[in-house]
Amino acid sequence: MKLSRAIAVCTAACLLLVDCLSFRVAPSPAPEDLAVEICLCKKIDDTGELYQPVDITSEFARDDRDVFCFVRMKNIRKAARLRWKWYAPDLSLFKETKDMIINAEEDILETISAFDRITIPAEGRSEGQWTIVLIMDREFIGRKTFVVK
Repeated sequence: MKLSRAIAVCTAACLLLVDCLSFRVAPSPAPEDLAVEICLCKKIDDTGELYQPVDITSEFARDDRDVFCFVRMKNIRKAARLRWKWYAPDLSLFKETKDMIINAEEDILETISAFDRITIPAEGRSEGQWTIVLIMDREFIGRKTFVVK
């Protein structure tokens, strides 16, 4: 009898506490892997500690030869897979890279820079608007378009 009374008192006390409970939901933290810069350029400077884009543009001539898609990310805390998909003006898939493994050791990396490139085809389907889609861990992270004239 004393045990059931103690259980009843505890249950009543818990119900009173629940009615007096309030809380605030914390905002979701920012994503750990953040693409801070995606750009197109004509060259890559590889002389420093990190790659740097050179001659940033979204317009290329057929004689420019190469188009580089550069990405810089900050605060990488886990291993990730980065992939580029290049679409020609007729919307066909021109090139898809294999997964590039970033931070395989799972260190905390302040900044990474990476790039992929295509050589503009000399003939055929090169003129027009191209699209590049960047995917990280099977999720869309960005898109850029450029024109070949």
